[in-house]
Amino acid sequence: GIDGNRYDEMNMVHTTWQPNPWWKVDLKGMFCIDTVVFFNRGETAHENKEHLAEDLIVEVLNSEVSPTVVVKKLQFDGIPPVGGVTFNFGGVWGNEVKLSLQGESRLLMFYEVEVYP
Repeated sequence: GIDGNRYDEMNMVHTTWQPNPWWKVDLKGMFCIDTVVFFNRGETAHENKEHLAEDLIVEVLNSEVSPTVVVKKLQFDGIPPVGGVTFNFGGVWGNEVKLSLQGESRLLMFYEVEVYP
C-alpha cells in the first residue's frame, strides 16, 4: 500500500470481506497533508466490480489526542479510476491516513496510496 508499486498484483493491499472494511497508515509524526493519491485495482467497472473501491472514503486523522480526531474526511462517489485519483486535503495536519468503505459485506483492495505534503 505504501511501497511505491502502483500496479503490482503481487503487492496489493486487501482486507477480508467484512462490514465497513478499512486500512490505515501511521505516518510516524504530525505532517501537513496536502494530497493523498489512491491507486485502484486494474479491472474496469464491468469486471469484478465488487473488488473495486466504490465510494471510497479517505480521512486524515490526529491520533495524538484521545479519542482520535478526524481532521478532514473526503469521499469519492463512484469507482476511482485505475490511473490514480487525487484527494485534495488543502494542508491539514495529521499523523494517520485511513481508507474505508461502508457497507454490510465489502472488500477493500487497492495497489497503492501516496501521501504528499
